[in-house]
Order: sequence, then structure tokens, then C-alpha cells
Amino acid sequence: MLNDLTILALAVALVNYASALGVTIHAVLWKRDSRAVIGWVGLAWLAPLVGVFAYLCLGVNRIERKALFFACPTGLSRRTQCRRSASA
Repeated sequence: MLNDLTILALAVALVNYASALGVTIHAVLWKRDSRAVIGWVGLAWLAPLVGVFAYLCLGVNRIERKALFFACPTGLSRRTQCRRSASA
């Protein structure tokens, strides 16, 4: 019934939706600036796979995450909790 090209197109669409949803969740939970969240989420949904790849390369701030890990080795996951415990 379905040829190979249709199955491939459905697989690519499914990967795109799943990865765009992952970018959406990550951006909403971790970005502080609402304009950045709107931009990254829009790019992830409107530019198939390219937006997700751009977010993974440019949108995730790994340097700050490593700095917070070394500044707060207690294993707290959110920035505000770590800052509160470090300043107290």
C-alpha cells in the first residue's frame, strides 16, 4: 500500500515533530529571556530539522552549565536553587 518514499517521508516528519517538541520543552524550561524562547521555538517548528540542529549547536549554553556544576556540586538542577544555596 505505502511505497518506500512515503514511509521515509512519514519517518522524517515524525523525527521532526519529536525533535521540535524536545526543543520546545527544553527552551521553555531553561531560557530566561522570553524573546529567545519564542525565536527558538519558532525556528524549531518552522524550519524542519535545520532549526533543531541550530538550537542544539547554538542555543544550549554548555559553558554556563559547566560553570554551575563546578560552583554548586550539590547536584541541584535549577540555576536559582544553586545561586540561593551559594549565596546563603
